[in-house]
Amino acid sequence: AFLHDIDNIKPIPPDWFLGAAHTGASVHFHSNAVNMLIHGRKRWTLFAPRHRLYSTKHIVQWSKEDLPRMQGKAMHCMQEPGDVLFIPEQWGHGTENLAESVGYAMEFEFAV
Repeated sequence: AFLHDIDNIKPIPPDWFLGAAHTGASVHFHSNAVNMLIHGRKRWTLFAPRHRLYSTKHIVQWSKEDLPRMQGKAMHCMQEPGDVLFIPEQWGHGTENLAESVGYAMEFEFAV
């Protein structure tokens, strides 16, 4: 059910994820998404749409080499088990698992 029961929401097939510590997702952006962390701990780096970017670098390498140049443009938060994080459409973001992590993510669009 979840987003399937809400009028004007078009869900995209969900993803389960499992990652070891110091793995994660490179900086990217896409449609609206809801991210639920079931186990572990995850650091998020977020960018408003006007500062969004796409990188193919591993998130740990990118954080060391490129993040320092993003002073004042990046926001950060920690996700703990049970936390649900909403990422609005076109917001840039990258994640690093700080511990072995398990979660569920679903992208969605607003139907017109």
